[in-house]
Amino acid sequence: NTLEEFLRMSRQERAADQSRDQLSPRIVKSLTSLLNSEKNGCCADCTTKSPTWASLNLGVFLCTDCSGVHRSLGTHVSQVRSVKLDKWTLEMIQGMGHNTDINASLEFHVPPSFPKPTTSSSREAREKYIRAKYVEKRFIKSNEQPSPLPPVFEKPSSRNTEAKSPETEVGMVQFSGILHILLAEGNNLPDKDLLSPSDPYVVFSNGVHEVKSRTVWDDNSPKFNEKLSITVKNLDTPIEFTVWDAEKVQKDQKLGKGQVRL
Repeated sequence: NTLEEFLRMSRQERAADQSRDQLSPRIVKSLTSLLNSEKNGCCADCTTKSPTWASLNLGVFLCTDCSGVHRSLGTHVSQVRSVKLDKWTLEMIQGMGHNTDINASLEFHVPPSFPKPTTSSSREAREKYIRAKYVEKRFIKSNEQPSPLPPVFEKPSSRNTEAKSPETEVGMVQFSGILHILLAEGNNLPDKDLLSPSDPYVVFSNGVHEVKSRTVWDDNSPKFNEKLSITVKNLDTPIEFTVWDAEKVQKDQKLGKGQVRL
């Protein structure tokens, strides 16, 4: 009986392995789609492009340096996994999200005393910001901070002001003020869904970071009536905005775009 049970378990394990192998192309496709999304173009916690690490329980994608800080916090805070080196399952992928969407909540109101790290930031700067963001949850919406305040980025130190690549300089912009936006409504937006009206939301960008409105479901003439805030570099730089149709399964579709000149 013991031998029969062992052989039966072995067959079951082999069948499970084969099932996982058959799902591999689907897993690769799903993970690649997430990584190629504009919303995951940068690390969730700094300005490094094309993140290759992830936090499974937090649902964000991370760069190598920030993933090291996450790992030091312990698995009860952040469960770190490599996109390229570790095995993934469909359940893991389904738990992942979009950095910009998650940051809209976790970075709702970031005081200037907590500058967001950049590509060249030190380990100490990353630890301070990441611990405040995920462990202490200092930046979420609360009664004490009911209004949005986008993060400002850490200023470059004197020892890092030599030749910088364009990628490094992104996020090191010093902002001169905050623009408060009253997003009122939209009219006669394109209908992207087959069986129902579009599900629009708006993303405003200053070229370095962005702020996202709420989604109005099934409405081509949405009434947002929402206040948003975004930092401004100078009055000569317009604020770009893009109207998107939220999709639950496929990639979000663009409905239109424009500029706000100050």
